[in-house]
Amino acid sequence: MGAGRRAARAIGAYLTTGRPWPVTADHVAGFVPPVPLAPGAADTADAGPAATGTLGGETIAHCPKCHRPIEGGEAYVCCAGAALTWRCTACAKVSEGFAFPYGGCPQCGGRLEVIEEPGARRLEETAALAAVRAAFEIELGGQAFYRRAAQDAAEPELRTLFGKLADMEQEHMDTLCRRYHTQVPAPSNEFQLVRAAVFAGIDHHPEDPANLFRIAIAFEQKAQTFFADRGRAAPDGTVERQLYRELAAEEAEHIALLTTEWQRWQDGKYGLL
Repeated sequence: MGAGRRAARAIGAYLTTGRPWPVTADHVAGFVPPVPLAPGAADTADAGPAATGTLGGETIAHCPKCHRPIEGGEAYVCCAGAALTWRCTACAKVSEGFAFPYGGCPQCGGRLEVIEEPGARRLEETAALAAVRAAFEIELGGQAFYRRAAQDAAEPELRTLFGKLADMEQEHMDTLCRRYHTQVPAPSNEFQLVRAAVFAGIDHHPEDPANLFRIAIAFEQKAQTFFADRGRAAPDGTVERQLYRELAAEEAEHIALLTTEWQRWQDGKYGLL
């Protein structure tokens, strides 16, 4: 994904600087992303047809709801303005955001319920929006787990490994945020590894370093199954079907990577990361 972002910046630099070839590091460093179109479109749950602008003589599509640039022909759903206010049914903490790790309270992990504000218009929870929210809940849970595992691991090699996995999840999260036009809260420092273990269905044994691998692989497998099942159930040609299939493939890649890293760690070898 990092290589993809660098390639995107190089393409942007190529289009906006007279199409030089080859594109140099200075061209890329000087590239400034285009300014979104001026506000004016209606704030609706359905983004509707994309508006267009120009960049270096090329036509650039923009979301008519939040005016962010989008790739031509890209299937997407705009989640701008979809943040809600939630109250934890266990500890009563009030939180605001689009999604939280595993859909639970960022403080205690309890069940969240939406706080209905008197007179406020409730954003319609379309199937596509619900798909994006579910995706973020699981992805945020994985990111929070890797961050916490990197902090709590006793062995330096594991701290480094899980730190790199957390960075990979952050890159993926940034991509999803750009694609679906939203922002999500940063993982809470209160997140505990036992929450990931419960989600994964694995007993938590903090004294066993290998347990971190077992939890990570198990929750990636559970996420992959969830996305694959949802993808098969979603109608053909819908945004949610495409999203679920992409995320299932991403989780399958994570499972393979983690399995390899675990095997190499058990053999006393350096991992691929």
